[in-house]
Amino acid sequence: MDEPLWAFLLKLLFPPLCAGFLASYVTYRLSRRRFILERWWDRKADTYAKIIGSLVALTYSLDRWVEDETAELSGRKPLLKTQRDDEVALIEYEAVRTQLERAATEGDYIISEKAANALSELIRQLQKAPEWSDPGGPGWTDWINCIIGYSKAAHDCLQAMRDEARSDLRVK
Repeated sequence: MDEPLWAFLLKLLFPPLCAGFLASYVTYRLSRRRFILERWWDRKADTYAKIIGSLVALTYSLDRWVEDETAELSGRKPLLKTQRDDEVALIEYEAVRTQLERAATEGDYIISEKAANALSELIRQLQKAPEWSDPGGPGWTDWINCIIGYSKAAHDCLQAMRDEARSDLRVK
């Protein structure tokens, strides 16, 4: 045995130590990458869920508003029976609209570009304020048609957002 003991041990232990270190480093990098991707996916899913929830609330609010206005015009009993109900519905509408505007402002940072565009288009539609008119007045049908347009735009955006969320999150 001409070589020293330390050289023999180094030759014997160095390759497995290097392999172990390399394997642990690669495992660390891959698991970290997967963790980051999963966190990003969770964030996307949460954002889509919040937006879709807001859109559902918006469509519900607009549908109640349309039903109330058309009931009032046709002489039926309105859904929103009191002034307080009207105020609560308007407050809900404004809160949901603000949430959607905030999400549209974020744009395609978290959600897909197509979803961001659909949301921005809805916000543009909702910003077209109709001229309010007394029930039965000359501009009343324009008022109702504008609210119906809001409702249709919200339903279209909701469907587009659902489809895009499924596609973007790769969910069936």
